[in-house]
Amino acid sequence: KATHQKLTEKTLYTQLGQIVGTLEYMSPEQAVLNQLDVDTRTDVYSLGVVLYELLVGETPLNGKELRSQGLEQILRTIREQEPSRPSLRLSSQGGAAAQTAAYRKTDQSSLSRTLRGDLDWIVMKALEKDRSRRYESASRLAEDLNNYLQGDTVEARPPTIAYRTAKLWKRNRVLVSAASAVVLALSLGFLGMWNRQAELERLLGERDAAIVSWHQSLIERGIEAALQGDLKAAKQISLEARQAKAPEEWTLLILGLAYQFTGD
Repeated sequence: KATHQKLTEKTLYTQLGQIVGTLEYMSPEQAVLNQLDVDTRTDVYSLGVVLYELLVGETPLNGKELRSQGLEQILRTIREQEPSRPSLRLSSQGGAAAQTAAYRKTDQSSLSRTLRGDLDWIVMKALEKDRSRRYESASRLAEDLNNYLQGDTVEARPPTIAYRTAKLWKRNRVLVSAASAVVLALSLGFLGMWNRQAELERLLGERDAAIVSWHQSLIERGIEAALQGDLKAAKQISLEARQAKAPEEWTLLILGLAYQFTGD
């Protein structure tokens, strides 16, 4: 402006009631006409958008779609529309997902596995519509990203027993696998003492603590098939779990339960 006009005559300046910012990176509290209550957590939101874009190549809200709407609808979308988790956005990109992964020096399945879990939770905590649920500052966001890189527990995810178990297994696989084998042997020794309903309730109650998160659905199906005496289905699911590189002790548990409840 200074090189093309006299600032004292034609300067444009920000006034109360103006919408200032790039729409794709604008926090929900900025999408209010008065903007009287904006603090540093709005920067956390914008950093979350940048992180989202770095991971999947797109911003949480599509800029082209935003600009095709009227001003009132644009502001409502920014305030209310919940973005998809990065891993889900990647899966919805179709053929473009392979190119997204290639830009990041990896393949689509590897990138999807990387995003699923901690990175999903970190990004979504930064993008919370309710800023009281976001990171308090950019430095807290940075700390959580560093926790992820170091393989430590991240703040963005509730520290459930299953989550801590998965982290422990990932960082100490040999030790945890040995301990799991001992626990598994003891558990199988006592299974015959209970009736089928009691065993089902116990297994369902403990499954969240015992199964690595990304294999949970597959292992649950196998256990349920086994407890129902469906040996054929249990064998097939156990094979699928092994091919998916689920912990070996759990693929064996499916078969063990299936044989036990079929009397073999």
